[in-house]
Amino acid sequence: MKKLTKLKLTFAIVSFFSSLQFVSSQQLPHLSFFDNTGFIWNPAMTATDYNMRTSMFYRQQWLGFDGAPRTGYIGLEYPWVRQNMSFGGALITDSSGPISKNGIKLTYAYKLESLLNRYDQLSFGISADFTQFSYDPSNEVFNDEADQLLVSGRNSSFFPSVGAGFFYTNNTEEFDDNSFYVGISGTQVYSTSILLDRGNFERDMHWFSTIGTKLYFDYQYKLEPRLQINVVNSEILDVMASALFEMEETFWAGVGYSSAMELSFQGGYILPDALARYSELRIGALANIGLSDRLKDFGPGFEVFFLYKYDVD
Repeated sequence: MKKLTKLKLTFAIVSFFSSLQFVSSQQLPHLSFFDNTGFIWNPAMTATDYNMRTSMFYRQQWLGFDGAPRTGYIGLEYPWVRQNMSFGGALITDSSGPISKNGIKLTYAYKLESLLNRYDQLSFGISADFTQFSYDPSNEVFNDEADQLLVSGRNSSFFPSVGAGFFYTNNTEEFDDNSFYVGISGTQVYSTSILLDRGNFERDMHWFSTIGTKLYFDYQYKLEPRLQINVVNSEILDVMASALFEMEETFWAGVGYSSAMELSFQGGYILPDALARYSELRIGALANIGLSDRLKDFGPGFEVFFLYKYDVD
């Protein structure tokens, strides 16, 4: 077991440094099946309606793997309704073994309304990230204790990046007529290289796209199938298909599948008028399991999510 743990740690660390070089690979935290985390990946999805949102999210991957990836954020989205604009911000942390990334994300979206019908909306957004990359191998155990890349000591620096995106929906009203939406964004569209003592590592542009539809029944039930795609350097890294069922102001449940060979199940409670009139509190949890032999060995993962929204119009 001790030998297996060392192998897993070495594999994770080497994979990280490989991902920072000129190869196509994932350099950002994985997408979530929770639909209310979209503004983190696409700034045009910042407060798309008239609700101010405060949200918190935490993910722990691979419970059976020491040093497994952990991701969390606290975010705020605010719609400036009369000016057709929205602003957002988030504190984000992401770590895997001796590697950690902590930063601030700022988002801005401008909205064009009633283009094709009364309730549709096209949004354009930009984002700015200020991320501190840290490397601290002091508490890790390696197979090759003499490897200078792994034991070169602590290193920490700030590196900025810029992203942009658009988002369209033909109906911003919830539990009204059936609707559809589509969005595309790019993160690290502009970014500085990550400068460490042992090298200069380039960051690749990541493209995120989402498309889905909301189907309503009896004005209180919603079925929402959705497809998300993450692409880097023309290579599809992850395709995520999901379906959510929701009963208005009561609960939601859903299932999702990722081409990274993961299956997920989620659910949550919806508490209307939780702290004030025209407000809503959502509390949800998600569990995912790996379908491949390697992911089964690493163990399952989980996510928890909290959202409070308040109508400011």
